[in-house]
Amino acid sequence: MIKINKVPCGYQKEFDGNDIVFVLLHKLLDNKEYRDFYINPKNKFNLIILDNSCYEFGKSLDKEKLFLWASNLKHNHPEAEIEIIIPDVYGNKNKTLELMKEFIKDKRVEEYRLMAVPQGRDKDELIECFEEMEKYNEIDIVGINKLWNRKNLNMSISECKKDVHLLGLNNLKEWYYDYDGLNIRSADSIKLTQLVTNVKNPWEEKLSDTQIKTLHNLIKEIKND
Repeated sequence: MIKINKVPCGYQKEFDGNDIVFVLLHKLLDNKEYRDFYINPKNKFNLIILDNSCYEFGKSLDKEKLFLWASNLKHNHPEAEIEIIIPDVYGNKNKTLELMKEFIKDKRVEEYRLMAVPQGRDKDELIECFEEMEKYNEIDIVGINKLWNRKNLNMSISECKKDVHLLGLNNLKEWYYDYDGLNIRSADSIKLTQLVTNVKNPWEEKLSDTQIKTLHNLIKEIKND
């Protein structure tokens, strides 16, 4: 599993050495320092996951903003694959599937990898949404958010055909769970930054030299596991 650690705005150059990076659309829009780092051609990535910010706002930001920033990232990083998390609506299976079907009809998707995120009012609807998304060849990977008990989902999903990305972690132990039956490619988390800063939402935090050193050591330890 590839482990992607999210750090406060302004510290990406200090810490983002992953082949895969997770980029938040709303931070591209509202934070110049964050935006400048990820569109700088000098910073090299193999795969950039562009998040639609549904988790933060309950529904995805406008799809045209997604396409605009996917295009900007592709222009500045032609060597990288861009993976768009396509629009979804928290807790709403039918609307999420509707948005997915609408999104994949757009010819612009041919330039990108696509991640679909299943939604539902309960576990049964989530599984139904997951299995419906797996039927579409346009979908490269399925993302499952941290609000669900992902460790036990494999017991309910009939067959997992696509890779899975874990959207956020509830605790660091989730990096080491046995997700037998799910093909886990990667997971993103801000837990290490929260642990070091003791702040729930540390995006705008300024790190001390001691915190930077501690975070470096923790990230190194996690990557080597």
